[in-house]
Amino acid sequence: MKILILGGTGAIGKPLISILKKIADNEVYVTSRSERPSSGNVTFLKCNALNTDDLHAVLSRQRWDAVIDFMIYTDTTFRERMEMLLDSTEQYFFLSSATEFAESAGSLTERSPRLLDVTDDQQFLAVKPYPINKALCENYLRASGRRNWTIVRPYITFNSNRLQLGCYEKENWLYRALHGGEVLFSRDIAARHTTLTYAGDVALAISRLIGKSEALGEDFTLTTDKSLTWGEILEVYRRVLRRERGIDVGVKWTDRALNLRFFAGQWHARYDRLFDRRFCNDKLMAICPDLTFEDTASGLDHCLTEFLQKGEFRHIPVPIHGRLAHSYVPIKNVPGWKNKFRQLAVRFMPYPLFVRVFNIIPSEK
Repeated sequence: MKILILGGTGAIGKPLISILKKIADNEVYVTSRSERPSSGNVTFLKCNALNTDDLHAVLSRQRWDAVIDFMIYTDTTFRERMEMLLDSTEQYFFLSSATEFAESAGSLTERSPRLLDVTDDQQFLAVKPYPINKALCENYLRASGRRNWTIVRPYITFNSNRLQLGCYEKENWLYRALHGGEVLFSRDIAARHTTLTYAGDVALAISRLIGKSEALGEDFTLTTDKSLTWGEILEVYRRVLRRERGIDVGVKWTDRALNLRFFAGQWHARYDRLFDRRFCNDKLMAICPDLTFEDTASGLDHCLTEFLQKGEFRHIPVPIHGRLAHSYVPIKNVPGWKNKFRQLAVRFMPYPLFVRVFNIIPSEK
């Protein structure tokens, strides 16, 4: 099969490439904005897939059996290039997100209500954050009159480089824990159930849907059907840090999520992390009955252990959340004078300036 992956160099794309290249008959092409070495039946194409001319040049190289699209578009941009994408392939995979679903007391299925369809929060709709944008793009596909598309919806994925805790990436919570600071967490999120799925399992699910006629014109939520509370996930992380580094992680608890204090970041908390997120994957399993999913707790344990052995942080975050919680990493543990200066500048800048620079909501609603 001739398979084109647009922007497939992230948490799901990398294992997907590894899976597809093992099939000798596959010809796999992957776009990247930087030069990458090709190997075997995997060819990397230097291309900015967000540029219409670059995208057209790649799509028109040949007729593709499958195009798997990891790019993040505005709904307007997607509408403009949708026909070009659908015309280029037998099966177009649109990477959506299960964050688009509304709150539910039970397990979410592909037919569960979406936020776009049920919310009356006009500010949320006007901002068009990630879940709203993805839902709008799905609507364009369904209204296209075509059926050579498959919508796939991961939820929260993890691997040794992506270890989330509530609203925080590892750079926000794990960095603090390893450098003498407290982990910042809120009781409202800690009590909620969530579903974390190993990124390699999501990649395998996508690979199994390629070429399946039953997947055309359909949508699939690609998650495990097991859930944990965020508080239980925190305890997995604390156990690993105690075992591997001898760190007894301290936690600075707040009653409400700190992200609710950010004009932009509030949506992430308000309309996802503060919902219970359990999923039913029966529709996927009906087509791919041999799929299995990594146990979440043991998978997180393994991935965090692996990161502690050889991983690196992408950057050292400034203490925006720390200022709101009055909790900081000791400045002596922050490497480099430039990083120390950035930490101190945020910590001691006048509060009105802090509010303006970081778009803080002055008082909680």
